[in-house]
Formats: sequence, C-alpha cells, structure tokens
Amino acid sequence: MAAASSVAYGLMLLLHSRGYGSIWRTGRMCESGAAHELLGLAPTERLLGSLDIGTADGGEPPARRRTGDLADHVSTFASRPVPV
Repeated sequence: MAAASSVAYGLMLLLHSRGYGSIWRTGRMCESGAAHELLGLAPTERLLGSLDIGTADGGEPPARRRTGDLADHVSTFASRPVPV
C-alpha cells in the first residue's frame, strides 16, 4: 500500500510540474461493487483510489517562496579520522 501511494504521489508531482492538474480520490467509490466489476478486480484485489488528471486551472502559477538567510540554522559536520 505504501509503494502504491508513493507512486501515485510521484505521478501527481510530475503532472503538476508539467502544467496538469490532478486529484487523488478514495473512499466509498473505491469500495463499491460497481467499480470493482468495471475494473475486473478479483475478490482478493483492492482498489486504493483513482487519480483524476486534467487541465490545471488557467490562473497564474503560484509564486515561488523566497528563501531567507539560513546561516543561523545550518551547521557543518566535519569528520575526524578515527584512531586505530
């Protein structure tokens, strides 16, 4: 289940980066007998969700966040030789 959801999430990120819109849907639709019959699922198979893909909203893309100065929040790890 974790692998399937990771693949769906990765696909959504790819689609959005290419200008498409997508929505992950789950719930009662996935549990319906009609959906299982339509997809030809075996009794041992389970539908986790569906990915609806379409044209993204025609509005302007969201502005990228500006990064602040992170120098106070970052440290450097310097490795030392281990004595033998």
